[in-house]
Amino acid sequence: MIRILSRRRGVISAIVPGAGKMNSRNAACARPGVYASLTLTLSRSFHYVSESQIIESFMGIYENIEALTAMAHVLEISSDIAISPENANDIFPYVIYTLHALSARRKDYRLVVAVFEWKIMDTVGFSVDIIPPKIPENTSYVFSFSSCSIRSARCQNSNREEVALLPGTYQALLFIRNASPEHMFSFDVTEDILEQLIYISRKYLCERLDKKYCKLDLLNQKPF
Repeated sequence: MIRILSRRRGVISAIVPGAGKMNSRNAACARPGVYASLTLTLSRSFHYVSESQIIESFMGIYENIEALTAMAHVLEISSDIAISPENANDIFPYVIYTLHALSARRKDYRLVVAVFEWKIMDTVGFSVDIIPPKIPENTSYVFSFSSCSIRSARCQNSNREEVALLPGTYQALLFIRNASPEHMFSFDVTEDILEQLIYISRKYLCERLDKKYCKLDLLNQKPF
């Protein structure tokens, strides 16, 4: 039994007969993270995969434990938020380009995941109110989890629900918000900015979806 993220029908559960056999013509489509064209048949209220054609296998993900764990994290989020065909259609291109970025492994997997988390929240309606850049350019900003906004640091309150943003973090969040799927990973950041992006995107994701996503925590326990 596999779960399929489809653009037109949302998430579908389907049975892949013979998927456990190496010589099965449909075995490849049963592997997680595959982009494929599938033909489904309906029998006794169950969908069955009768034909499949792999469009992109993203094999680079399976050559790296960090990329593989990141993919599991991305697919878990996608499954949770694709609650309607409309949502599925909106998030589909972002999932595909995220898997491609993880497979290519030209970017730090942590940056890829943070970009996906931030972008996907905006895509499904959990948008953060971001005030536009101000003059002078050295204006500082804060991120407020309570009000779901980014605003001038002059309005900052002294509480744990607000984070003083590094200038690069503000620019990165603004860039991701406006980027198309094919360009959302076309930047790099320093380690301090990356750590802040990770903290903000993960905390915001978990709070908005009311769920703790912890698959990536396994990488902190790896013995190598």
